[in-house]
Amino acid sequence: MNIVEQLKKHEGYRRYPYYCTEGRLTIGFGRNLDDAGVDEFEAEQLLANDIENARAAVRRRISLQHCNEPQQAVLVNMAFNLGITGLLGFKKMIQAVESGDFQQAALEMLNSRWANQVPVRVSRIGETNAVWGMAIMSLLGDFFSAQTVAPIEAVGKILDELFTSDEEMLQQETLKARMVAKQAQIQAEINKVQAAHRSVFVAGARPFLMWVCGFGFLFAFVINPILQWLWPEHGTPVLPLDVMMELTLGMLGLAGLRTVEKIKGVSK
Repeated sequence: MNIVEQLKKHEGYRRYPYYCTEGRLTIGFGRNLDDAGVDEFEAEQLLANDIENARAAVRRRISLQHCNEPQQAVLVNMAFNLGITGLLGFKKMIQAVESGDFQQAALEMLNSRWANQVPVRVSRIGETNAVWGMAIMSLLGDFFSAQTVAPIEAVGKILDELFTSDEEMLQQETLKARMVAKQAQIQAEINKVQAAHRSVFVAGARPFLMWVCGFGFLFAFVINPILQWLWPEHGTPVLPLDVMMELTLGMLGLAGLRTVEKIKGVSK
């Protein structure tokens, strides 16, 4: 009996993690996860195996006759994250996929609790997966792009082309509001990564801007009135308070309130 057979017999196989007699978390044929863990090569092997399992499950349960490989990858990605049972819960999205309507499939994906929970993942799916990605990014791309001058108008234009009836228009307004919230969630994730950066110029960018705006408001609302009262004959600089206010609200995460007003037509 060789060493492999010996260890298999002595250790025994366990599919799920358990604690050995020494209190170490263990799996498989005596693999000590606490001390040995899983190296990158092993993790890639596990990943490849899990992807194949997810792909096989998707092909068994969903008709993919209208899907090319990149479009199938979206479903596999979701099955990997949610499990096939979780993916099958997206009934309207799957119906759209099976009919080849990827624009509607993208809308159904966005209009889900899962999309709210993992907004960055959904955005990355849109960036990397061909035609379906184009459908998602046609809704999100203009909205989240730093080069978009009027994101709300861009979203409204896209959605106006999709919805025509009164009921659909109501759904459109709801979706617009959800996309505004999603923008804030994605920005929050970006802020977390930025704050943890090793460079002070990256991690300290937002605090620096907040301090600048804070001193600006201090001057405008406290120091400047005192100076005007003491020496009215001398002029004082006028600060761009509207720009500072918009910047401050954006960093505080309150810009979405203003955006919702624009969506509802309360302000321009």
